[in-house]
Parts: sequence; C-alpha cells; structure tokens
Amino acid sequence: MISTASMTECIESQPGYYTDLRLRAEELSDLQAGIREAWLARINEVAPEQVEEFRVLAIERYHEKAHLINHESTWNKMARVLPEKAVKQLLSFSVMAALREEFGDFLIADEEGLGFENVTWRLVRPGNNSDVGPLHADAWFYTLSKTPMPVGYECVKVWIAVYCEVNQTGFRLVPNSHLQDWSYTTFDRDGRIKPLLQTKEEDLDVRIMPTEPGDAVVFNHRLLHGGVPGSGTKTRVSIDFTLHVPIKS
Repeated sequence: MISTASMTECIESQPGYYTDLRLRAEELSDLQAGIREAWLARINEVAPEQVEEFRVLAIERYHEKAHLINHESTWNKMARVLPEKAVKQLLSFSVMAALREEFGDFLIADEEGLGFENVTWRLVRPGNNSDVGPLHADAWFYTLSKTPMPVGYECVKVWIAVYCEVNQTGFRLVPNSHLQDWSYTTFDRDGRIKPLLQTKEEDLDVRIMPTEPGDAVVFNHRLLHGGVPGSGTKTRVSIDFTLHVPIKS
C-alpha cells in the first residue's frame, strides 16, 4: 500500500514506520553476493574443514548444514557486521539516496566502534526461535549501553529483507507503540545486557510485515519490533542499521 504521508511523518507520528522503499533487483543481487561472501569467509575461519559443505548451498538452505558448526559461537554479533567494502557498496544504492533526500546528511552509526558504518546481517533458521530476540525498542539499547548520540542528531532504524518468505520469516512490529513508554527488565545474552519487555506479546497488536526480498522498513527507534521467529521452510537473511539523522528545526 502506498502511503500518502511522508516518510518522516509516518515515522514520527503514526504508525511509526514506513514501508514504501525497496532495493532494485541488481542492488539486491549485489547485497546477497556480499553477504554470501561474508558468510563463507566466517565459516572458513571457524571450520575450514566444513566450508565446502556450505559452498554448494544457497544461503537460504544454511539450516540444512548448520549442525556441522557451532551456530551460536560462530554467528556472534561481531561476526555479522557487514565488511566495510560491502557497506560502501550499500551506500550507493537507491534506497540510501531516498533516505538522504528525506533526512539530509545522515550518519550510519558505528555502534561497535569499528571505525566504519555498522550494518548487521542476520541468519534466522526455520524452527529455531532462539535465532531472534523478543519484541523490543532499539532506544532501550542506547539507554542500557549509555551510548552517546552525536549533538544535533536523532536515531532512525532501517531493516531490509535479503531472503525471506512472505508473512512467515520477515519483520514484525506493533504499530504506534513508539507513542508510549513500556516497562522492561534486562537479561544477559552472549555476554551482552539486553532488554526484556514486561508486557505479554499476546496482549499487543503484533503485525507481520508482508515483506519480500529487497523490501525495507524504516521505523522509529522507540517502536516495538522484532524478527519473526522460527517459521517458514528456509533460512531468513536480513540486514539492519541505525541512522543518525539531523534533527529538523
């Protein structure tokens, strides 16, 4: 559905997200190739004796061979940050041009302190609910980590489907949830302190976005959201990143 409101209006007011952006076919192909290269490089790093088993697979079939490696330790967050050369290619895509037109001269956050823009890619296996976290707002991570914001900027989030099955392995969110405060506690996962929403998901209006590969969701960093856990028949791959956009006067 094409929205009549601007991207900024949708993100700041209602419903808290914008979905009328998508990668061109050739851009999606380039992104898929870059992620596949990073995927195989990491497997070769941790299990070189197994890499040929994966090289013959489409990444959507990763789950068929995932038992050959230690999935949890292999795919920690640092191992899933897109290499700098792939990020530079992403910055030339049409979606990024549309974001610049809307927000001005934004920055992509270097949240891990790597010296370049951090774009994180994710693998979600079918039947493995542990591959996604609970519903959350990304603003909570900034609060918990005490991450400083550049003066004169605010956060906007971007999620892009790379491989997914419509209505089964994409992105879920709670419309308008950025307009109120939510209680959360914290827990430790993989050595990182993470937030845990105190409201039961069944009490929320959780919606799965009907995304296809290449579709982007741009959303308020206070919006409740998360990946769709463990459904479908293929491994889901997506990317996400944080924009620091100039605060409009």
